[in-house]
Amino acid sequence: MTSIREEEPWEADIGAMLGGLPTVDPPPGFIDAALDHRPKYAARCVAGLCGLSVIAIALTLVTGAAGRTTVAPRIDELTQRHTAVQSGVLGTAVEVDYRVDTPIELPAGFERTHNLAAEEIRQAFYDNGDAEVSVFVQDGPVRWDALDRSRLAEVDGVRAWVDEPRNIVVVEASGATVTIIGLPVEDVGQVLESVPRTEQTTIDRSRELVEAIVGQLGFP
Repeated sequence: MTSIREEEPWEADIGAMLGGLPTVDPPPGFIDAALDHRPKYAARCVAGLCGLSVIAIALTLVTGAAGRTTVAPRIDELTQRHTAVQSGVLGTAVEVDYRVDTPIELPAGFERTHNLAAEEIRQAFYDNGDAEVSVFVQDGPVRWDALDRSRLAEVDGVRAWVDEPRNIVVVEASGATVTIIGLPVEDVGQVLESVPRTEQTTIDRSRELVEAIVGQLGFP
């Protein structure tokens, strides 16, 4: 059996008060103005949904980029590998019968004499009669925060880590970490000119698109 709830005394008082209030009509033109704004509100809702979609895509791209393996070049270890080739002792590296692909170019006069690979580190060794240079290539962008910040520099728009006393240069080229050891200081600028310039990434373009949509929605 359904029970009937007894009315509280204060409910009757409130009902009596409301019943005595006059009818309130909306201001003239209020309803028409509201109807006129419906398309604008609908457009903003659609734009908002599009914006949320773009933000979701951008976050996905950023997450994917953040998931890429970065490389913190172990300078001392690479220096030992360079010295081992100079002295004729290859250590754990092995001579390979293919040319190691390097995304940078050394000045004219340097000839490649060795191609070595070991533990995901590819090494190309060059000689021009006066200097011997190793170019190490490791897959993945440079983890710059793992290097001494005082040696970070930018040459002609290219970010680099330069250790002049030891003739060591680290750059990022074509998505790889490139460590150059033994390169004379006077040749550093020429080599950095050969580093492929990085175009605007998809993440950067997505971020600009998100900012444009959010701006259209009236947000700063």
